[in-house]
Amino acid sequence: MRSRRAELEGDANWQKLLNEQRAHFLKSHNISPLVAVRLSTAEALVDALEECNLPCWIERTLALRSRFDAVRMAAAQLLEPKVTQVMLPKRTLKSEADVQAWLNEAEQLLNERLKLGPIMV
Repeated sequence: MRSRRAELEGDANWQKLLNEQRAHFLKSHNISPLVAVRLSTAEALVDALEECNLPCWIERTLALRSRFDAVRMAAAQLLEPKVTQVMLPKRTLKSEADVQAWLNEAEQLLNERLKLGPIMV
């Protein structure tokens, strides 16, 4: 979560928002401040796992990426209402030629979408 938070803090759009706007976006996307979990005793560990078991923690952790991405997009749309999100092609790259082919494809996609207005990647 710390790296996602740092990424968000470094976002140019996020930096332009008022603190109240930031708080609203975080709350509306269910991102709350980190809370220290007491694990100092076996009893505290059991209590923590009863509150949120391991599958629950895994689920929460996996959801963070999409939540932070949604907050970044919401901030961008507030400041630039016509912005659209572009999903870059996904694939496994095994050689320099693969990298170059992917870069060419991504560049073409981005340039095509940019003609329609601002984009976010």
